[in-house]
Amino acid sequence: MSGLSHNVKGILLMALATATFAVLDACAKEVMHTLSHDVAVFFRYFLALLFAGYMLIRAGGLGLLKTHHPFVQIMRGLMLLASTIFNFAALNYLQLAQTAAISFMIPLWICALSGPLLGEHVGWRRWTAVVVGFLGLLVIMRPGTMSFHWAMFFSLGATMAGAVYNILTRKVGGADRVETSLFYASLVGSLGAAVTLPWHWQTPTGYEWLFLLVMGAAGGGGHFLLTLAHRLAPASVLCTVHLYPDHLDDYSGLLPVW
Repeated sequence: MSGLSHNVKGILLMALATATFAVLDACAKEVMHTLSHDVAVFFRYFLALLFAGYMLIRAGGLGLLKTHHPFVQIMRGLMLLASTIFNFAALNYLQLAQTAAISFMIPLWICALSGPLLGEHVGWRRWTAVVVGFLGLLVIMRPGTMSFHWAMFFSLGATMAGAVYNILTRKVGGADRVETSLFYASLVGSLGAAVTLPWHWQTPTGYEWLFLLVMGAAGGGGHFLLTLAHRLAPASVLCTVHLYPDHLDDYSGLLPVW
C-alpha cells in the first residue's frame, strides 16, 4: 500500500473494518439466542480490551496510556458503548439484513456532522447524498405500516452514536496513537458494560465462548483499522466512498485501484 495516497489507504482500511463489523454482528445475533444482552456486550468489550492491551504493550508499553484528549477519549468510549448497546438490542428483534441496511445511515450522519464539528468541506453532492440516504431510510423503516418494528429505533440510535464516535475518532486521530485510542475505547466500554452485569450474569459455555472470542477480535481489530483510516483520510472522504462512489475525482489515485 506504500504507493497509494492517504485517502485511498484510508478508504481501503475503512472497507476492511466494515467487513469485520459484519462478522461481529453475525456472531452477536447468534450468541444472544442463549446469552443475555448484557453479557454479550461486556465480553465484546472485555475481550477487545485484552487485544488492545496487547497492542499497547507491543507498540511501546504503558507510556502510550498518556492521551492528549482524555475527555474526548472518554466520550468516544461512551458513544461506542451506546452504539453497541443499541445495536445488540436491535439484533434481538430484527433480522441481520434489516440492521445492516439501517447501519448505512452511519456514513450519512458522518457526512452531515463532519462540516460543523470538524470544519471539513462538504459539497452539494455529498449533501444531496445525505438527503437521498435519509429518504432511503424511510423506505427501509416504513413508519406507519405493518412492516415497521419499534426496534428499528434501537438500530437508528446505534447509527447516530456510531457516527459521533467516528467524528470523535477523527478528532483524536492526529494527536494520539492508534493503540492509545483503541485501549481507551475498550476500557470505557468494559467498565460501562460491567455496571449491569451482576444482575444479568450468565456463564458462557461451549460454543458460546467461540462466538464471544470472535466478537472480541472483530471488535478490537475492526476499530483498530477504523482508527487508522481516520488518521489517514478526512471523515467526509471516508463516508462519501459509500455514498457517492461514481464521483471519483474527489479521490486522488482511487481510479487505478478499482
